[in-house]
Amino acid sequence: MSELPKLLREARRGQHFAAEERRRRVQNVCYANSLGPESIVLTDLIWGTVQGIEIFTIDTGRLYPQTYDLIERIQQRYGRSMAVFYPDGERLGEWVGKNGINGFRDGLNQRQGCCGIRKVEPFRRAISGRSAWVTGIRRGQSASRALAAPVEWDGEYGLHKISPLLE
Repeated sequence: MSELPKLLREARRGQHFAAEERRRRVQNVCYANSLGPESIVLTDLIWGTVQGIEIFTIDTGRLYPQTYDLIERIQQRYGRSMAVFYPDGERLGEWVGKNGINGFRDGLNQRQGCCGIRKVEPFRRAISGRSAWVTGIRRGQSASRALAAPVEWDGEYGLHKISPLLE
């Protein structure tokens, strides 16, 4: 537990670095909130410390009721609105009609198709026109994330990716 205050100070420094980087290089920054533990830390750092970063989340259509309660509690606590992006209903309806409500369990292609509609496309809409997005990734989560930089160009989405919690 003694590491927690140190980690929070480092995250705040990282968030301040991201804000300064945003002022110097990039404008129009958003934060993609997945509503996990790291997301709550970043929400507190952003809405409590750094102004001008909009926060959004994605409702895949398969969230638990407790997740909606969490979104509401976060918004009430900070007195701010978190934008929520949804899958395109027509495309999702077509996919479910072809593959079934749980068709994503039937194989890799089905899983990728489902995620493309429920997650990737809404994410693309959420970051459209942005210069940067903040993420809560940490180095210890995977081999590829271990190589991440605090601020780097995200070629897949065509904008800067800011990762203040890497350490």
